Amino acid sequence: MKLLKIIFCVLILASSFKVNAQKSNVQNAYKALEKKNIEEAVEYIELAAANSKTSDDVKMHNYRGKIYYEIYSNDEYKSLDPIAIMKCANSWISLFNHPKAKKWYNQDELSSNITKAGVGLFNTGINFYNLKDYNLSKDMFDKIFDLFPLDKKNNLERSNVTKESVWLNLFFISSAQANNKIAKEYLQKLIDVNYQDPQIYAYMGNIYLEEKDDDSALKVIKSGRELFETDVNLIITELNYYLSKNDYISSERLLKLAVEEDPNNHQLFFALGSSYDELKDFEKAENAYLEAIDIKSDFYDALYNLGVMYYNKGGDMLNEANNIKDFKKYDIAKKNAENIMLKGLPFIEKCYEIDNSDMNILLVLKELYYRNGNNSKYKEISDKLK
Repeated sequence: MKLLKIIFCVLILASSFKVNAQKSNVQNAYKALEKKNIEEAVEYIELAAANSKTSDDVKMHNYRGKIYYEIYSNDEYKSLDPIAIMKCANSWISLFNHPKAKKWYNQDELSSNITKAGVGLFNTGINFYNLKDYNLSKDMFDKIFDLFPLDKKNNLERSNVTKESVWLNLFFISSAQANNKIAKEYLQKLIDVNYQDPQIYAYMGNIYLEEKDDDSALKVIKSGRELFETDVNLIITELNYYLSKNDYISSERLLKLAVEEDPNNHQLFFALGSSYDELKDFEKAENAYLEAIDIKSDFYDALYNLGVMYYNKGGDMLNEANNIKDFKKYDIAKKNAENIMLKGLPFIEKCYEIDNSDMNILLVLKELYYRNGNNSKYKEISDKLK
């Protein structure tokens, strides 16, 4: 009987020692945190978190959140754990929901933890997105939805962390992963709550255009333009729809509207010039290309199109001249044609300065140097073509 009593006492003492040992891990973690011995703090707190005696201890949740927030927020420790803010958030959520939380901590501190965790998750989600780690980025943004119900004072919203901003970033992630189905779901959530950003309609329209669902594309674009009539990005999205249909009349109308809203956009003038080019309106195309080049003097596409347009126009005029029987009239027509062709020379030369390997540019230059009698340049280009 005495032996049994002794054994029983030993068991009680051993059990008590284990509980105290685990609780000391919680305290040791806090002490290590205070001394900025972060790796040691992590070691102690994870021992406590892994043990059933202290895994749901209110102080353990608090200290664990603090330790991982320190790792997340301090550049000196960031490399210790790239997803520290996720562990921090999980711990502070457990702390907030713990039945003893209000006994040990005031509501302001608990609310502040939720705000810091939410902002940290949001920023880390963006960082992972920029690193093209889309899965981890998504995990960070998804976790924020666990915090919204705990944010009684709407501090996250005041920090610009809202359901809408999270949905928008989740759309970007889905888009980067080429997951159109999920991307459209997030955009639809934003449309349903009347999110005030015209881009969401442009994004949705472009997805439908990519999927060849032209009717849905036009429908969502029109819906967006009813709300944001003069938004350039939406105008361009609608423009792309009409260009895909080779409807240059509608394209011209939209481009003129877009140019009015964004008169310093060289791309818009280039697109306008291309539309006029397709409509065979030489003068309007010429003016639009010149506007684009005036805004951006090294805009290769506009330089190329304008130079080639002069070259082709002159070529057509030469073909017409060849049908003239009267020699004097022929000479005049031929001279006029060559003058038009040579108007393109400065623009083609500029293209050559930007890219001297374009075979089409070399062939046009050779022809133009031949016609203006620049023998040295003609030889230089001819040698390059050999």
